[in-house]
Amino acid sequence: MKLAVKSFRVLDGDTLETQGLRLRLAGVDAPEKDQLTRGGPSAGRLASDCLKDILARGGEWELEWRGRDIYGRVLGDLWNQEGRLTTQLLEAGCMGVYPFLSSFPLKTRSEWRGAMNRAQRARRGVWYWGGYRRPYWWRKTQKARRTPV
Repeated sequence: MKLAVKSFRVLDGDTLETQGLRLRLAGVDAPEKDQLTRGGPSAGRLASDCLKDILARGGEWELEWRGRDIYGRVLGDLWNQEGRLTTQLLEAGCMGVYPFLSSFPLKTRSEWRGAMNRAQRARRGVWYWGGYRRPYWWRKTQKARRTPV
């Protein structure tokens, strides 16, 4: 299902609200809000700011709906005249490819990995600062550090 969308509120680097829907960008994984890059600055803030910048210059966007996640968010992607939002974010160095992409066509997975690799080689976005730890592993270390009450 496709839906034209115009206004956005960015919640974090890979989640936004539009027209009453909470959208989780499928296939990508942005750093968590409190997560730092290996070089120091906030990877989460860099990812959120990058998403805001790309949405602001995007013009007309169309939502491609892929389903819902376990939290009830819409899973999908946005498209404009420049192509997929996720590809644009990866190319800009805003985030990484989600490591478990089996539900996506091989062509899409290759496109995303290529975009991320180009951003890493060019040291764009979070890669300028040495990258960041995969959010899944970062969350695990944060849980392990919490002291039980």
